[in-house]
Amino acid sequence: MKIHVSWEQYETDEQEVLLFQLADSLQKARVIVNKKSFVYEVIKREQMASTIIASNLAIPHIRSIDVLQPRIEVVKLSAPLKDWEGHQGINRLVFALVPLKMSANDQRECMQFFVNLGKCEVLNLFSRGSQKDLKDYLRGRGDSNNGSNGC
Repeated sequence: MKIHVSWEQYETDEQEVLLFQLADSLQKARVIVNKKSFVYEVIKREQMASTIIASNLAIPHIRSIDVLQPRIEVVKLSAPLKDWEGHQGINRLVFALVPLKMSANDQRECMQFFVNLGKCEVLNLFSRGSQKDLKDYLRGRGDSNNGSNGC
């Protein structure tokens, strides 16, 4: 499963603008088929229940026929979004893009990624860590099982 980091690549404080910019990048990378469908599905998912897991971090995720390959897209914005489904201050997002069919290996990697994200030190890294620290963590794929789960 590919994990990609976009560090201050998107220059907007508007949710829909960010989603269309990201969708454009994902479509060019052949991760998704349809930009409008991607934006609609992310917004629809957020309306079901918030995916905010820290004061500045959300984990939007979709499972869709329009997703061609599994991918985790880590986005760090230079300025917080004015509104992420009713919340202000979100400047980091971890998008999980899941196709309808995924290999057993990709399923395990995705599950392990989110299990690790539930650990305090990993959550803090994704919500406050530097680009270098985040990339170093991702290079090792976060296989560390030490540390507590409570923050």
